Amino acid sequence: MNDTKIILIGSGNVAFHLVKMFASHNIIQQILVRNIHKAQEVFKDFSIPIIADYADLKQADIIIIATSDDAIPEISSSLQNTNSLVVHTSGSVSMSAISQENKGVFYPLQTFSIHREIGYASIPFFIEGNSSENETKLLQLANTISKNTQILSSEKRQYVHLSAVWANNFTNANFVTANAILQEQGLSFDVLKPLIQETVSKVMEMSPIDAQTGPAKRNDEKVLQMHHNLLTNNKLKYLYTLLSNTIYDFTHEKL
Repeated sequence: MNDTKIILIGSGNVAFHLVKMFASHNIIQQILVRNIHKAQEVFKDFSIPIIADYADLKQADIIIIATSDDAIPEISSSLQNTNSLVVHTSGSVSMSAISQENKGVFYPLQTFSIHREIGYASIPFFIEGNSSENETKLLQLANTISKNTQILSSEKRQYVHLSAVWANNFTNANFVTANAILQEQGLSFDVLKPLIQETVSKVMEMSPIDAQTGPAKRNDEKVLQMHHNLLTNNKLKYLYTLLSNTIYDFTHEKL
């Protein structure tokens, strides 16, 4: 794949990390963005031409749309008369959002932040193409980065994305809540970090259901009521009860 020519569209977290992933392969020819000044700062460590006009696009084998989900159809429609394989990186958007004859999906399942180092070789890449030839091209491309690649339909990928939101975004939202509770009492979030590390370590070695502990699993009504009373926000009271009931039902096989 060293002779493959790629154009990348976007300047967010995913786009930045894709540039880093392919940096040693020297296959990204251009980066197309809306805000060229922002992009010049984001990609300042890479010697790749940055453009803001579709008319300046060169010929490429693959065009990767690494933008917000809502922008994908508009960008695709702006790529007129291209014979390139056009793909997006979204977990939740169907391949049909792309209007080109050759199209696909190049979805890396990971949470990306620009200033965080990531081990790319372990990232699952989920590939979809509208032909076996296009899927082969995308698999070959993904295999230059990761040791964990597979073909997956748009329908199945949506469920993967849903589970990822649950495991990552919702989990982090609970960290935000936990931090707020501690801050109100003048305490540091650092006191929870060993617990968080052990929680994550356990699910790497056993099933999540076997790793579950706590008052909800035990149905410890006194502790559950005490926690409910300590919460002053009605939404958090509701969420605490809902999650506690869910934990109990899961661990007692009632769901």
